[in-house]
Amino acid sequence: MKQLNALESLLKGYKTPTLIPITFNQGHTKTTMDVRLSLRLNDVGYLEDCIHPIRKEPDFNSKLFDHEFIKEDKLNLLETGNM
Repeated sequence: MKQLNALESLLKGYKTPTLIPITFNQGHTKTTMDVRLSLRLNDVGYLEDCIHPIRKEPDFNSKLFDHEFIKEDKLNLLETGNM
């Protein structure tokens, strides 16, 4: 975090000023996205990290939970928001 100049913002309770790429690996499903991070106290007083995903535009070229998007899926999602 220090290399990204994000430590000061985190310690003040803000989100990181820069986007940080992270990868979620859930068994056979792997997703990479840009996020901002923040810290907060949970109900028992421990610090926990909060992930705030940023998605600039949909990525239809990658599988999402093992679903491969076809041309009709892409058009429907862009036009109506539903597949």
